[in-house]
Amino acid sequence: MKYGKHMQKHKIEGWEAYYLDYKKLKKFIRHLINTDQVQENLSAAKVQFFAKLDKELDIVGSFYSKIVLKLKTRNDHLQTKQAELDTLISTNDINSSHLINLLEEAWNHLQTELDKLQNFAEINSTGVSKIVKKWDKQTRSATKQLYLERQAVIRPWFDRLSISKLADTVAKGLIDLNRTKSLFFESHTSSISNIFNISNAPTSIMLSLSDFDSCKNSSDRAYLALKLLNNPDIDSCVIDLILNAISHKTIDLTTVDQVSGRSLVHAGARSGIFEIVKTAIEAGANLNYTDSYGCYPIYYAIVGGYSSIVKLLLNHNSELNINSQGIRSLQLAASLDNFETFYNLLSESTTQWCNQDMTAALFKCSQTGNWKIANALLDQGLDVVGVVNDLNQSALHISSMNGHLRMSNWLISVGASVELKDKDSNWTPLFFAANEGYTSIVKLLLDNNSDPLAFDDQGYTPAFYAAYHGHMECVKLLFRNSNPITDNKSESCIHDDDFIPSLELPPPIIPLQISKRSYNSNKKLAIIRFCSNTQKYDSLVKFIRHINLNSLRLEINTRSSENLISHTIQLPLQEKIKYLNFEVSKNTLFNFEFLLFPSFGSVVIGKAILSNQVFGLESGVNLKLPLIGSDMNVVAELVFDFLAVDPLTIPIDRPSGLINDIWDNININPTENSQNKYFAVGVQVTFDGIPVVYSKKTLKMAENLEFPIDRLNLSQINSLTKADTSIINLAKASADLVYSQSIDSAQYRDTILNSCIPLEQFLVELPQDIALVISMILPSNKTNEYKLNGFVDAILSKIFTSALKSQKLVLKVEKSLEYENKPTYEKVFSRSIFLSSNSPTICLLAQWKQPVYPVILDIHSDSVLEPIINTVLTGQGKNSTQTIDNIPRKIDNANTWDPPIKSLKSACKFSFTEELFGIICESSLLSQVPNLTSVFSEYKLFLIQNVPNPSTEFNTLAGHSDTDAYLRDNIMYLKAGLL
Repeated sequence: MKYGKHMQKHKIEGWEAYYLDYKKLKKFIRHLINTDQVQENLSAAKVQFFAKLDKELDIVGSFYSKIVLKLKTRNDHLQTKQAELDTLISTNDINSSHLINLLEEAWNHLQTELDKLQNFAEINSTGVSKIVKKWDKQTRSATKQLYLERQAVIRPWFDRLSISKLADTVAKGLIDLNRTKSLFFESHTSSISNIFNISNAPTSIMLSLSDFDSCKNSSDRAYLALKLLNNPDIDSCVIDLILNAISHKTIDLTTVDQVSGRSLVHAGARSGIFEIVKTAIEAGANLNYTDSYGCYPIYYAIVGGYSSIVKLLLNHNSELNINSQGIRSLQLAASLDNFETFYNLLSESTTQWCNQDMTAALFKCSQTGNWKIANALLDQGLDVVGVVNDLNQSALHISSMNGHLRMSNWLISVGASVELKDKDSNWTPLFFAANEGYTSIVKLLLDNNSDPLAFDDQGYTPAFYAAYHGHMECVKLLFRNSNPITDNKSESCIHDDDFIPSLELPPPIIPLQISKRSYNSNKKLAIIRFCSNTQKYDSLVKFIRHINLNSLRLEINTRSSENLISHTIQLPLQEKIKYLNFEVSKNTLFNFEFLLFPSFGSVVIGKAILSNQVFGLESGVNLKLPLIGSDMNVVAELVFDFLAVDPLTIPIDRPSGLINDIWDNININPTENSQNKYFAVGVQVTFDGIPVVYSKKTLKMAENLEFPIDRLNLSQINSLTKADTSIINLAKASADLVYSQSIDSAQYRDTILNSCIPLEQFLVELPQDIALVISMILPSNKTNEYKLNGFVDAILSKIFTSALKSQKLVLKVEKSLEYENKPTYEKVFSRSIFLSSNSPTICLLAQWKQPVYPVILDIHSDSVLEPIINTVLTGQGKNSTQTIDNIPRKIDNANTWDPPIKSLKSACKFSFTEELFGIICESSLLSQVPNLTSVFSEYKLFLIQNVPNPSTEFNTLAGHSDTDAYLRDNIMYLKAGLL
């Protein structure tokens, strides 16, 4: 996402005018470049640019300082009230519980404001960094580092630690209040029920009456009335008592609560008690007074949906803003699903709403999908079809991106354009609907002649974004309404009389080079994962007897005798899945320390220590970890997943059995595989742990009786199939025989693929010049006893030992004094092998456990994408006949931990993060949306297209410049081999 768009999306409502004007600065740089001012006088242009930038920063800094001062003042006040609370509790004062509730609200609000301020500072500081970087790039300068270092000194908001002391004070206040609250409620249960009218109502009423009689002055009565109105279950007799006091002017209407700052009008509007507000107004109460949170009484009436109170306030000239930040009440009402309240605001206000106010309301109701509000704005004279926001987006854009079908349909019915493009990316509403996967809105827009072949500023179509994000039903609709996007360049050249054919020679065949990675023989990998879309839990952190905080920071440390590894994440997550990897020595005891903080600061809310013994379980999903506060009570629970990856352990019979040394001597021969072709074989692991070459999911034992390979041991398989591996005659196999497309070769390959020959025997006997793609097929039965580590180790160990058997068993002795008489092995060139799997977790393990062979994620078969892609491309739905071969496999421990690969985006992101070599993808989808191939290039991934129908697609796809290899009939062709 472009940063200007990111900044626009994350601006805090009411603070928009105080942000860095990133787009204006970009335009100014472009103006300086286009008018040649930079080329003519760089120094003068530099002065102009940084003067304009400094002016922007002054606006940001002035607002920041104002908010900091306000928060510090508020913090000091709350600290004073906290001390008063301690005094009240020590004297068993009946007002303690009321003050606790007010302070809880106040501290929480202060923490939220602090989070907003820090977010404001971070977005602006990042914007400064990016705009200066853009200046340096356009002018070939190097000013960024020096400029940012200077700003960190002279501008407090540039430094994240500038308000850390205030953040710690607020966090400590929250923790102290939480501790006080817990102790108080444990010891005052019975009195609390009386105070809040939970039970024994007559007693509560009598207490209220006696309290009113005992009040010495009108201010005390006002405080008591505010306290009583804070009770959601206030009795009608108590309301009458307060009304009588207001009418007889025995309550001071100018008195406000010392914590919330609310007046009686605020309290009445917040509680929805019409008579209180009406009587207070008649008695001369101020309607346009803001409380400690900057809110007018009308704000509480609108939020509560009390339309009669809204109407009453408007009739008495209430402020039309809801708070001191200038947010309009019409805008707030439009964002809530209460038409009556909105209509009262729109029609009863004595002030005529301007076009800007109604436009803002239109975009708010477009976000929530309330078409009745939009219709009311239309009746009021607003041009709902023609108005656009700063990005040239109409209400239909907003409605489409938020998935509101009825709203979108209404907008189209009144004439909204389906072809209007925004200024940011040239997106029509169809782009937004396809990007988010709203199938019904995509269909609606297509039915109203929205162009499915429109291009945005990146040259992509709506189908690209739908496919990229895995919204295959949307892709299906877009395919039905358009022809596949193809490159017409070659066709136009054929009919061009002036076309001169290229006489260039094809590029030379360049052998595939694979760089080695480090080998982790002495390490263990612990992966902790957080999923923000966990179905069983609303949040990763669930507070228990603690004030809920919306913004948090989680720090996880591994402590061992050797080192300290630390990771920090912000909560809530900004992504669906977050991985944290910890590499530790396999022989070292270590613990995980979990520390929960507010979004910034150093005060710990809760902590926990997790022993490494937990990782002996290998994996776990949706585990709940209790976090302990400073008072030794559980304050929250943390939900997470984990996976433990062990190093590959292989018994070897060599002197000085150093696996690292042996791996160092294993190299892929860059010249052996001269044809750039690879034989793809499936490998499964038997019940007794023997990897065998077998590509089908089950082994047929009798009519209507099939068993998965992982349920049978090798001897059972041999007896059932009466296997005779000698008929394969691997020693006489040749590259020409294996790679040929003849019928005899296809039959020979099929014999191998279904032979159940042990993998080790297969690798030793197969000629070294035949390269392989080894697909690791997961067990298909939930009763399988192999863990993930055991499954991968079984396969990798056989690959490793087969490579050793091809190595000469001759020791060389170093002549140097330093390595005198130290045996080393001759270098051995192993056959070229790719490892692949449709399980992301298996790919991760295979990548981490060995340093030589590249690993590829296969998303074309047996994955969550395949059934959907097949439905899209063939038109077959849920009612089509399925055989056992096209039912996606499921296994107990892998599929519970595997990340959901529901889109090309998630597949590419996972592969890039875990440093996989590439991805195998279905060619049918890529042929329909060719631009998808650019995604793999952006992530620097090797792309292999699986071609299911070679006779119609292979020759065309072979010339595609963005693809590295093709897989058909169990042969993978590198692109160089096709030229």
